[in-house]
Amino acid sequence: MTRRAAAAAVSLVVVLAACGGGSKSASETTVPATTTATTQAALPTGSGGSGSSGGSSTTAESTTTTVPAPTVVKIRPMFFNGQTKKGGLADFSLSVAKSTDGSLRVAFSEDEVAGLGDQYRAAVWNAVTVATLLTGKPLSGEFRADVKGYIDGPSAGALTTVGVLALLRGDTLKPEVTMTGTINPDGTVGPVGGIPEKLIGAKELGITTVLVPVGQRNTESEADGKLVDVVDLGKRNGVEVREVTDVYEAYEIFTGKALPKLPAVSSIRLDETTYQRLKAKADEALAVYQQATGKLGSVDPAILAELTELTDEGKRLADRAASLERQGLQAGAFAYAWQAAAYANASLSLGENLQVLVTQGVSAYVQRVLSGQAITAKTTALLATLKTFTPKTISDASVLMAAYGTALDAYTVASTGQSQLQAIDQAVANGQMDLQTAVAAVIIPTVYFELAGTVVDYAKAIFEVGRDLEGPPVASQVKLDLVADFFRKASDANFQSFKTTVVKDTAEAVGMSEAAALNRFSNFDTDIALSMAARNTIEALKQYIGPGEANASYAQLGFAITNYARNAGLVAKYYSNGILDRDGKVVGVRSDAALSSGLDLGRAQLAASIGVLRGAKASPALQVAEFEAAGVQREGDVDDKFGALTTYWEGLVSARVLAYLGGFETTGLK
Repeated sequence: MTRRAAAAAVSLVVVLAACGGGSKSASETTVPATTTATTQAALPTGSGGSGSSGGSSTTAESTTTTVPAPTVVKIRPMFFNGQTKKGGLADFSLSVAKSTDGSLRVAFSEDEVAGLGDQYRAAVWNAVTVATLLTGKPLSGEFRADVKGYIDGPSAGALTTVGVLALLRGDTLKPEVTMTGTINPDGTVGPVGGIPEKLIGAKELGITTVLVPVGQRNTESEADGKLVDVVDLGKRNGVEVREVTDVYEAYEIFTGKALPKLPAVSSIRLDETTYQRLKAKADEALAVYQQATGKLGSVDPAILAELTELTDEGKRLADRAASLERQGLQAGAFAYAWQAAAYANASLSLGENLQVLVTQGVSAYVQRVLSGQAITAKTTALLATLKTFTPKTISDASVLMAAYGTALDAYTVASTGQSQLQAIDQAVANGQMDLQTAVAAVIIPTVYFELAGTVVDYAKAIFEVGRDLEGPPVASQVKLDLVADFFRKASDANFQSFKTTVVKDTAEAVGMSEAAALNRFSNFDTDIALSMAARNTIEALKQYIGPGEANASYAQLGFAITNYARNAGLVAKYYSNGILDRDGKVVGVRSDAALSSGLDLGRAQLAASIGVLRGAKASPALQVAEFEAAGVQREGDVDDKFGALTTYWEGLVSARVLAYLGGFETTGLK
């Protein structure tokens, strides 16, 4: 919801800086980062530490079946050496064995000091996560990656996923085949670089078939920047090069066997009760939108003129909601209506507050903004309600996780905005920041803070729409805290991959620290700001709910699912397929084919997962909302398309987790 607000706010910063005499653009204005203490103190109790990643292993309880007998699969990832400008092959062994305590663990072994980089560690985590979700295999087993030499980067993610799939299914990989490409939560293969060099290096070591991501037949050489037809290059060197869309295609080439896929569904309709609930809440949100836009007439016309991007975005979202309602797509209308309400409220509050900024200065402005939204009280009241709710079915579990996840996002955004505004106010008071710079700096955190109030209302609406719907009970053998911890660590792995690739490279390119570069990214993409700060929020919330309480696990699981999809989206957008300008903003894509196929498979996978839930008599209202919302979102610009991918992935992961919670994770996959 806040991603486009950040972009609109950046434009507003530039305009205000020009009008007010400020000399710095949005990307040059450094806003103090949210501190751990500030984020935690904002929560109802303020207690709880920042948590620990627990090293390179995690646990999650087995559900119904056992893992295969101990086995080993060898893979040969391709790599590109940036110093020699040449490619080559690494030799890896992947193994899995039944764990002694029924947990799931991922361990790494290397024969060189720092032989395995953070990016490839993240790729292995993703491989285990994706392979488990796609097959319905139990969240149990001891996975191990034995690495020879040095390797880093996420480009072996798809190959590693194929290797883990072979372990889980007991199949053998053809040794003359290898591949390059990142892995996404739905099993699609993402674009990578250095393919010509990797191809030649693989050929020299006996590989006869190389699989590359779809849309990358013509790709740039890392050595000289020239465009190379890798299929033709392969022919001239005795290597067959084949483009693949996803691990389903790749697995069949590697093993000669089809990887089972959830059965396709042609329609995902809501039941009447859910439809009417969603319609009532969508109409409520549209009424909020209309009320706020009606009050915009009282804002100074000169200031209102500078809010055009925010108000236009609100209208665009409201029009989408109305269109979806006319089509009977009520779940999607519900999602867009609340986004429209959030933009309208933020535009109104910002317009009114900017008048204070112009006439009374920064300190008065900050005090007015922070006192104008009772976000703490609203969120505390909602969390108190969620804390006492006992899910009876997986439908209840779904809505509880989503409500917690959305409330956490709102609170994290509000805390980020609040701490930044307070830091700016203090910097001005201490003479560390001049007025012109402060005028530009306050806009983005204000937009974040103002949006958060309506997002809390959205979380409440999610809970009211989805609670007490029909569905099977939560399986008694599932240990929620271990499942949540597994996905939380997978989420951490994705964000670490984003930081060690995109952020580090951008920092080096523009000559700034990695911390400053990460702060710059967070200024124009709220998903990044949320990923930076949300971990502290969830740790404090767990303490608020109470150690050992079941709802603490539901809260963490909702957080983990949202952030796993969000951080996978960051890697896909900024590393794998996005073309970035010097500031790190996405201005295009490497492969339209990869983006389109990803959207298509994500849609199909989510629909199929919804079909499984419907077959189990569950009411997947929120997953249908994500399906319908993403269907509209994917028709927008590049940023919208990447957003749609993330929406599909979040819906897919949440649906698959519900299948595990219900004890029917292998339905449709046997």
